[in-house]
Amino acid sequence: MTARPTVVPHVTTWSGEKPVRLRELTVRPDGKGLGYRHEQPGDRDAHGVLWVRLGGEPGTGRPTYRVMHSERQRRTMLDLRCQICAGPASRTAQGWLFLVAHTEQQIAEAGGTEDMLTMQPPLCLPCADTAVRQCPRLTEQYTAVRSRKPVLYGAWGSLYRPDPHGRLAELGDGTVLPYSDPAVRWLLAAQLVRELRRTTVIPLPTELPPTPPTPVLRQPAAAPGIPVPRRPAGRA
Repeated sequence: MTARPTVVPHVTTWSGEKPVRLRELTVRPDGKGLGYRHEQPGDRDAHGVLWVRLGGEPGTGRPTYRVMHSERQRRTMLDLRCQICAGPASRTAQGWLFLVAHTEQQIAEAGGTEDMLTMQPPLCLPCADTAVRQCPRLTEQYTAVRSRKPVLYGAWGSLYRPDPHGRLAELGDGTVLPYSDPAVRWLLAAQLVRELRRTTVIPLPTELPPTPPTPVLRQPAAAPGIPVPRRPAGRA
């Protein structure tokens, strides 16, 4: 049985954080990719890929657990920090810790963990323990993987191309492209993707502390570990 969440992961999107209107999207002046009509610093990553904008602040509204905030996900992946508390992720001689929402058998049937692509940032050990007890995606089945070389691969998002009239048409939502693919210039990125190399499957329970510490709840301004909002009194 899944335990009631006690914290909101740092990477979780809140209902008050809304994406920019698509009418802000346009073709770059040089015609070689996607752009915003009024681009701002930080709209593109170091590879020149355009990223979705989200307004609002963490803690506004209610958490949408199934959706990761594009900027916070990107930063934790870039810095290899824990996706729940935003602290340093667990790293040993076998590498950084990642959790995969599949069984070892399912992973083996799909080709194993080596070169696996993931959009899920790593975790620290205390937060990994919280995740496997409270995250619906992980409570029934998961595999703990350490990667000594989790390399930046590319991005996941919505792919666009201009039609014959110059209007942007969405070709596909949920597209993963490597940074080496020229088509990535037409991607509105929402998640950073890493490729897990030099991997080892580990038995997570053997690495956990005997008594996991209670997660520290921080204020929204600090971003990580925001307490789960309670329902107003008198409502079911």
